[in-house]
Amino acid sequence: MNIEKVTALPDGISKLATESTVQGFRFVERLISEFTQGKNRFDGDGEALFAAYLDGELVGIGGVNQDPYRCNADIGRVRRLYVMNHARSLGVGKALMQEIEQHASQYFDELQLFTDTSAAANFYSALGYSPVGLENISHQKALVKQPITASG
Repeated sequence: MNIEKVTALPDGISKLATESTVQGFRFVERLISEFTQGKNRFDGDGEALFAAYLDGELVGIGGVNQDPYRCNADIGRVRRLYVMNHARSLGVGKALMQEIEQHASQYFDELQLFTDTSAAANFYSALGYSPVGLENISHQKALVKQPITASG
């Protein structure tokens, strides 16, 4: 498995969008649309987008933004995390989240996110996220702030 910080939409993103749409999720399509339009390129302070690959195939995507729902620069928001069905039992989601958290811990004190599926809620809870049940926040996790690295 290889996880890379990306600054452009990776090859294979349309395959992720197609699979996620079939499953009833539109957030990968939204990622593509917002990125293409320049609305969200994960390029603000502390923001980043990560792609996960297995044997050279893109199997996952996810990123962190400054939280758009809170007026607090110390809060990051996990955004657009999606892992292909065939890669879900291989630890790809966990590895993506570890990379997101490692990066985010250089900039943010806390990560928040929203999910409305029980499978995703269980996934995030297993990673130490606490359920909060607010309108735009379903889970949160405190981070231990790390110094910014040269690659950060």
